Amino acid sequence: AYGLNYTGKPASYCYENIDSLKHSEYLNDKDFNNHINILNNWRLRNVLLEKNRKPKLIIINTSGGGLRSALWTFTVLQYIDSVTGGKLWPQIHLITGASGGMIGAAYFREVFYRAKKDSTIRPYAKTHLKNISADLLNPIMFTMAVNDMFIRHQTKKIGKKKYTKDRGYAFEKQLIENTKGFLNKKLYDYKILEERAEIPLMILTPTITNDGRRLVISSTTATHLVNSEPIKKVNFEDLPEAIEFRTFFQNQDADSLWFTSALRMNATFPYIMPNSSLPSYPEIQVMDAGIRDNYGLVMAYKHLFAFRNWIKTNTSGVVIIQLRDKPKKFPIKDNPLNSLFKSLFNPLGSFYGNWANIQNFDQDDLLHYAGAWFDAPIDVISFELQNTEQNAISLSWHLTTKEKQRIITSIRDSIYMEKINRLKQLLEY
Repeated sequence: AYGLNYTGKPASYCYENIDSLKHSEYLNDKDFNNHINILNNWRLRNVLLEKNRKPKLIIINTSGGGLRSALWTFTVLQYIDSVTGGKLWPQIHLITGASGGMIGAAYFREVFYRAKKDSTIRPYAKTHLKNISADLLNPIMFTMAVNDMFIRHQTKKIGKKKYTKDRGYAFEKQLIENTKGFLNKKLYDYKILEERAEIPLMILTPTITNDGRRLVISSTTATHLVNSEPIKKVNFEDLPEAIEFRTFFQNQDADSLWFTSALRMNATFPYIMPNSSLPSYPEIQVMDAGIRDNYGLVMAYKHLFAFRNWIKTNTSGVVIIQLRDKPKKFPIKDNPLNSLFKSLFNPLGSFYGNWANIQNFDQDDLLHYAGAWFDAPIDVISFELQNTEQNAISLSWHLTTKEKQRIITSIRDSIYMEKINRLKQLLEY
């Protein structure tokens, strides 16, 4: 992960250290108060726009799905902001998700922020769609073809730090080139902008392969997503299910992490890109966030729970916009075990094939239960790319010209008009 310090003392990845950070009242109070200030800044920004009416707090959940998800995410957000007269952008508070979707969302955030500061940048230009959908696979395949052998003999010097070049470096370099340098940032570069609510919070959650925990990466410290709030009458010894990146790696230059490295770790799928190793002992390795939460709903849910009282008082409710790279409702397969061979080998394949569906079931339950503790409306509007098995768009870091055009034009289909009209009503358009 570029920008981190691998030569000093590594962070101690053990229960004692994890628990000490989790139960630090100082860190928890500081984080909570900081996020209340962020919400107050967000409210001030939107109350001015909405003429003292309570605004809707918007959360974006975006799915993994390689370049098709990156393009779909940017396309939908760009289009919605356009047809609502620019009302979407200022009301977005939080963006969560996995893999390609978060890359598209990161580019959207950067483009729209810059457009507010520089009149020469046109946020609705088609150029941005071309940039985010440009090929990322070729540099990866080149390094894979030589098995990283020759590339690994090369090093990249960043300040006083040296790193080996591999497929991960090739991916990041190409992503920065494709987006015209817009994503050439460090994690810390977004901190003040997030705290002022000039841009939405963005939380990345790659999966720690050592034990399955989440690594919560955000420019603004987010310990409230790691530390469960005690509930009266519920007593048990819980396992810490996540660690907060900036706190845990503060002595390893966490703030200097390349933002593209954070995006890559959040999108690392086996075999395509190498697992990222972090400066800890034992060494932490991370891969795709979608393994645990392909849509980002769990992190959004925790965030809403932590600040439920503020949201109830200061908003007219929450709108969760879900951007999915394929339909949520799946076809029921006929006779899946129609042979002895399949009956022996199909169970494992069926589990992985249904992995996204399993997450959908669990997350629908979370939304149902939210009504028990969240005393404000929650509206979920899902924009699902019509990407079926019979007419599939490739899950890859490369899209054909035909696939790109299909994704870009899809948002104008009649099936999305009802959703857009509903969103306009919620935004009081």
